[in-house]
Formats: sequence, structure tokens, C-alpha cells
Amino acid sequence: MPEIRIAPDALTRFTVAALRALGSDEGEARIVADDLVAANLAGHDSHGVGMLPAYALYWRTPLRPEQATTRRYLTWILAFLVWWSFIVGHVLNNIKGLLP
Repeated sequence: MPEIRIAPDALTRFTVAALRALGSDEGEARIVADDLVAANLAGHDSHGVGMLPAYALYWRTPLRPEQATTRRYLTWILAFLVWWSFIVGHVLNNIKGLLP
């Protein structure tokens, strides 16, 4: 597959426009767009502008009251798993560095 390159400022403008279309105000859209484009530029494409479809799905899906508790618990569980993986990975890397 051929490599496609887009100028960072053009990608940021596109992302801001997409987020504005989803309902974000200019300031919020700019902050999120800057972070997403920065992730792409750092080589973390899975955390970059490619997340826009997931954001659109999340924002457009109405939250019914009976889903609020489930979403809150799911968010806490996912956050715990991410931080647990980070901490365990960090500790194991430090131990590995101490071994001969």
C-alpha cells in the first residue's frame, strides 16, 4: 500500500472541522485535534486521528439513564487495566535492566 503523507497543519484543520461537526466548540476541538495529530506525528497512529470514528460513535450514541452506571463501571475497569499494564510493564522493564 502506498504511503500517504498529509501536512500536520492540514490534518489539524481537518480534525478540528470534524470535531466541530460533532458538536465541540472551537477551543475544545483545537485541543483534541492537536493531541490526536501529535500522537500521529509521534508514530502512535492507533491513538491519533484514526480515533475520530470512535469519537463520533461515542458522541452520537445517546446515553440512556440505565446505561450511566454500566458506562461508569466500564470506564473505571478499562482505566484500571491500562494503568495496571503500564505499572507492571514499567516495573518489569526496570527489573530487566538490573539483571546481568
